Amino acid sequence: MINFKSALAVAAIGAAFMASSAGELMSQNFDADFEPGAIQRNLKFATGVFRVQDSAQSMEIVNDAASAPNALKVGRKGVVGYVSFRADQAVPEGENFRVSFKVNLPEKNSVAVMIGGSGKAEPVGAVSLAGAASPRAYNQKKSWVSSGLPALPADQWVTVAIDFNAAARTYEVSVTYPDGKTITSIPEYPFLQADKVAEVRFLNAPPIGNYALIDDLVLESTGAGSASASVSGGLVFEQNFDRDFRVGSLAGGGRCTGAKWLVSAAPNNFAIVSDPVCSKPNALKIMRDGANGYFSLRPQAKIPANRDYTVEFSANVAPNSGTVLYMVNNNGVTGALLIQSDKVVSAYNSNSSWQKSADLPVIPADQWCKIQIKFNAAQNYYTISVTYPDGRTVAGATQYPCLAKGAVEELRFINILPQKSCAFVDDLKIICD
Repeated sequence: MINFKSALAVAAIGAAFMASSAGELMSQNFDADFEPGAIQRNLKFATGVFRVQDSAQSMEIVNDAASAPNALKVGRKGVVGYVSFRADQAVPEGENFRVSFKVNLPEKNSVAVMIGGSGKAEPVGAVSLAGAASPRAYNQKKSWVSSGLPALPADQWVTVAIDFNAAARTYEVSVTYPDGKTITSIPEYPFLQADKVAEVRFLNAPPIGNYALIDDLVLESTGAGSASASVSGGLVFEQNFDRDFRVGSLAGGGRCTGAKWLVSAAPNNFAIVSDPVCSKPNALKIMRDGANGYFSLRPQAKIPANRDYTVEFSANVAPNSGTVLYMVNNNGVTGALLIQSDKVVSAYNSNSSWQKSADLPVIPADQWCKIQIKFNAAQNYYTISVTYPDGRTVAGATQYPCLAKGAVEELRFINILPQKSCAFVDDLKIICD
């Protein structure tokens, strides 16, 4: 665990914080300003100041053929240390900004990246990276949480970008993998504190012998910030898997109309299919073939505070199969549904245990049913209604508690056991009353 207080409790280097338009504020590729070998001193470079705090001389400039000529090696030979890059100009107030860099990590080796500005006990945002593992971010509960991104391949260069939204006060993590594909995290992490950002730090994580290679570091302003759009009422989001997706297996992630999407699963667990569908031409297939995983959607539009809303979708569940829908936000899981063929729909109770609906009939196998989850914002609960294949709509009376504060921001479909379990989803909507 990284101790932010000890890592950041140092005197800030003076800098002139001047207004600027969108553009690069600081960059460093470790070529012209550094010579190969152990780093033992601070350095002024064209756009900022470099500092090293490393009593064990763990930080080095090394030659790397894949990122020629030089790269920074953030190693761990003794106690915790760090290297710091502080821009001469801070990110202007109210502007979005990005920190990007290339990183190469051996398997199980890691590095922590902190973005801040004035030496406060916590950064504005922080990311932990490890070889053969998914990136993690540091949340307001003082713990590392998974980004859901695919694992960083060991011993290969990838590009990491951390994008900060000044108005929404959140940040997201993107990785460009060796195949050239860029995938963005579904979660958007809240700022840990308010600060003018000018500094990027790389901490040498334990154990002894751990190291990471860093290159092509850039801090840039990306323009005036704007909060995510909220809707006054009506349709918030809709996805029927037709226009934005092609038939075939889903992997990685990307952007679709009005949302980000991400698959966190072994190959072939999630796919777009043309049969069966509730509305032509396509639907989402959720299958368990090996490891557990999920398909996630995060709409750009936000549900207004204290407004009732409904999440609805059509589901078709194969015999002896099912899926789980987690409805989440940055505070945690708001609600969860367990949908299985020939069984009654269940949802999380106050103990995060499955509680069956007392008054809904079972979900028939291999047939389409429309499921509606109605959220009562004022009383902090939701109810479930199901429209069955014969056209009957049955409204469940059971009131399930919202477990996390705030409206749903992400929909996450899980591929559950048993192996070869298969379910289909179509015509997904979020509607604000």
